[in-house]
Amino acid sequence: MSPSSPLIAAYKGPAGPDVLMFAKLWSQASGRPLRVVTIYPGAAPISMARVDAEWVAYNREEAHDLLDEARSRLGTFDAEFEAIGSDSASHGLHDVQEAAGSDSIVILGSLKTRGVRR
Repeated sequence: MSPSSPLIAAYKGPAGPDVLMFAKLWSQASGRPLRVVTIYPGAAPISMARVDAEWVAYNREEAHDLLDEARSRLGTFDAEFEAIGSDSASHGLHDVQEAAGSDSIVILGSLKTRGVRR
């Protein structure tokens, strides 16, 4: 495991703050860089000829608002932030990890509304 391979914190939803704080502590302890990402629904065709550009722009703006929130929570802690459009969260996170290298680690949160936290 390379100390330069990133920790990728998936920031979204109610679990986002927990993921962020855990990732920050892990980054501090390991010296691995922290990358905070949020995946938003990317371009989906309305028909073979068009894509709803307003819908994509709205989702992108919401993702950037989430990243602004994450920046605020981390304060001066050094991290990279990125909003990624994808057809699904799992595909987007897979693409991020694949591009970051096999030693990268994705940190996910659990739903608090499902009883015992996973």
